[in-house]
Amino acid sequence: MENQAHDFYFANLEKITREDISRPIKKIAEDELRHAAVADELVSIAEKIGEDKEKISAVYSETLERLETELGNLDSPCSILLLTTVESYAKASFGLTEYSHKKGKKILYFAVNKSGSKVKELMGEAGGDVSGVTFIDSNTVNEQGQIVDVKNLSEFAINIEKAESKNLFVILDSLAALSTYHDQKTIEKFIHSIISQGGRNNFCVAFIAVDSGEGDTAHKAAIASCFDKVINI
Repeated sequence: MENQAHDFYFANLEKITREDISRPIKKIAEDELRHAAVADELVSIAEKIGEDKEKISAVYSETLERLETELGNLDSPCSILLLTTVESYAKASFGLTEYSHKKGKKILYFAVNKSGSKVKELMGEAGGDVSGVTFIDSNTVNEQGQIVDVKNLSEFAINIEKAESKNLFVILDSLAALSTYHDQKTIEKFIHSIISQGGRNNFCVAFIAVDSGEGDTAHKAAIASCFDKVINI
């Protein structure tokens, strides 16, 4: 579906002469390719699980050990930026979830640009304990409506604030999805807002960022400076 969306956007892009319109459409098309690559990686993991579960578990064990070394006992409040690549996305996101679970945290996993139920299924099949994890995506609603709305970051932040904060660990997957709809300053303000919530309410928050190697270096540095810990996996 992401590949089809990308092809449609680029096929019609040349018809648009206004740069202020064509620029964001091009950005969306490029993001669709990244989303497709992540989806392909998740499918690949699922296919490999049945073939060699012990090998898959060993990969996640290595990631878990790395996080143990980097994060230690994970005292609250804390803020973490987990930088990864498309190729390492699965082991990074699964490993972070497993690590927080082993620390006895109540986990809210916000799947911003993917299916929460699919992420949960794949983590479980890979041997992860997802019993204490609540997966929330764009289809999850409460009495106010949609919980994850990347177009409305103020409402998104309010919904996180409403969560039960005792022993909470919030994972937002991923930053790339926000850049499709918002400029750099808006994203930085949103990050500050969520980290400040964690400080006030004594919970941990982690953002996952799939780094394509492109983009504004100063913007990346500004984002990284917001966090207590920056980890590359």
